[in-house]
Amino acid sequence: MKSRCAILIWTILAAASLPPTAEAEAPQILKSLKYFKALSGAENAPEGKETLFGVEFDSDIYDKSAWGFEDMRIFSGSSEMPFAIRKLSGTPQRKGFPEECPINIESLSKLTDNRIEIIIARIPDKPNSSLAADTITIKTNVRNFEKRVSVSGLEESGTWTELAKELPLFDCSDYIALSKTSLSIPSGNYKKYKIEISNYAEDAQGPAMEVVREFRKGEAFSEIQKRIKNSVALKIDGIKLLGTKERTVEVPELLKTYEVSGFSPMDSGKDTLFRIETKRQPLRKFRLETDSSNFFRKALLESSSDGKSWNILSSGSIFKMDTGGTRDAQLEIEFPETRAKFYRLSIANGDAPPLKVSSFKAEGNSYCAEFIARPETCKDMRLYYSGNSVPRPSYDAAELIGRIKNPQSIFLKAGITEDNPAYTGARGDSKKFDSKYLLGAVAVIAAALMALLLLRNLKKLDSISDGNEHPDSNC
Repeated sequence: MKSRCAILIWTILAAASLPPTAEAEAPQILKSLKYFKALSGAENAPEGKETLFGVEFDSDIYDKSAWGFEDMRIFSGSSEMPFAIRKLSGTPQRKGFPEECPINIESLSKLTDNRIEIIIARIPDKPNSSLAADTITIKTNVRNFEKRVSVSGLEESGTWTELAKELPLFDCSDYIALSKTSLSIPSGNYKKYKIEISNYAEDAQGPAMEVVREFRKGEAFSEIQKRIKNSVALKIDGIKLLGTKERTVEVPELLKTYEVSGFSPMDSGKDTLFRIETKRQPLRKFRLETDSSNFFRKALLESSSDGKSWNILSSGSIFKMDTGGTRDAQLEIEFPETRAKFYRLSIANGDAPPLKVSSFKAEGNSYCAEFIARPETCKDMRLYYSGNSVPRPSYDAAELIGRIKNPQSIFLKAGITEDNPAYTGARGDSKKFDSKYLLGAVAVIAAALMALLLLRNLKKLDSISDGNEHPDSNC
């Protein structure tokens, strides 16, 4: 009896301690993010190849996300995708610029068939002496010519390798502003280059005239004038060997236009106040649209996250002139990038009538999230955002993507904003037990209490049974 009781008790405890068998649980971080946008377009990328994808943020993402976008995650199904945030405007890029390689003209030889051969050699231990060359430029003041140029490079083994054959070299400046004196060759680091120019000397009509007269019976019968042809050789003033060296350059900022959510004027004595509401886009400037003209006013711009406490952002002057043949205007207020919900523009009118402002236009930067993935792994892609106390993710994506020269992302399309069904309002950094496990713990405790009660009752039954049993019984 006691062995059966023990088996029953342990069965109850084991069953109570089993984890809940509900549907697969969403990752913990998703319980702290309120919204998501479905991402589409990855299927358009070639399969089987690691691809750089991007998602440009819209006004709704700016409005609901944290300042540093730490409350943002990208998931493919249940797999988290590491990503990096990049500003689309004003991003440094790597570009190639021509640099001159130091050379000496080693020899010049006349060949048969109206050809010349020039050999140039690199000067070692000089800046750019080991730069891979990809262009040869021949400098000359001669005009109206047409040549053919072949180029070879000297290998380390001492053999010449043909790099280019019969490239055109010409000038037509007497007829049209067109010339070609630079020759593209395969990039390489040859110690010497052999340049062979065909049709080196050309026949050209000179300024002198030749008069040919024909006489018949002692009298002039005809007269023909001909220009005397001269042999004009290509006078070379210099040769340059050029290579391409990459540098980091800043791309001019391309600001994006954003719609303001609304604005309302408020008269305050001799000042006109405009309260502007936005969706927290990363703004850089406001532009006034006004029918007023011939004014010059001082302006002060402030920002606020709650519409109650204000911080000064920028101050300056706005004006518009259209009189006496002078037309000029400055209607923009510029300021450092800010993602405020509210702005307040104060225009000092003095004793002049207030301006008639019809609308405001906002301009600012644009950001995107970029990640590297194979298109076939991008299933059920979602961008989650907006949460409380969500820790900043720790990814290595920024370092990897930063090493890509001139990154060209395939941008995915973000759908409408949807509520995240996994959102529970939990803090993103919460270490508390989930409610499901709390219920499991309660079930275990309840099962233990039931087991104790059952054990107690069984002991009573055993004692009663022992009192009624026959002394010789084996039961």
